[in-house]
Amino acid sequence: MFKSTISSKGQVTIPKEIRDYLNLMEGDTVVFQYNTEGKVHIDKQIIFIDCPVCFGSGIIENDNKGCYMCDEKKVIPNNIFAFKLINEIKWRKYRISYTLSHHTMDSNEEVYELSIPRFSLRSDLYGLDSLAAGNDYIQMKLIQEYAPRRVQDPEQYAIPSDIVLAEITSLLTETSSKREVTTWFRA
Repeated sequence: MFKSTISSKGQVTIPKEIRDYLNLMEGDTVVFQYNTEGKVHIDKQIIFIDCPVCFGSGIIENDNKGCYMCDEKKVIPNNIFAFKLINEIKWRKYRISYTLSHHTMDSNEEVYELSIPRFSLRSDLYGLDSLAAGNDYIQMKLIQEYAPRRVQDPEQYAIPSDIVLAEITSLLTETSSKREVTTWFRA
């Protein structure tokens, strides 16, 4: 349990552990809700964006099928953790399977932990292009969450070597995604 005091202006400082848990940044809006039992719940306000797979149409034009990423609702939450997004998508409804790997095996058959989890999609109904957009979107969220940060400024990414950057971008399939991720580290 964490504690905070109320200032004379009625302001409350949210403890760092809670800010980190909710991924709260300066300028974010916080929503307070209460129930009949007198419990107050705090959460980060969800901001929605056009779906990156169907571009806000609800239909994937390449396959002329409903969009699996937004469940044909045309929008997805923007400020959501990758694992929460993965759990909210209705993969079975759209007959898509995913693999999320935290470990891999090297040529000597030794298992080691990946610094950034590897995500991949597979389906018999959707084409590779349709899956690539969703795959890259989620993989980019994982990169944002797991990429090494600077010690002096945890908001900034550490500057990786060219080899490490190549490993990070190899997790992505589309050239535009690789370019965008490269700019995160080489800006």
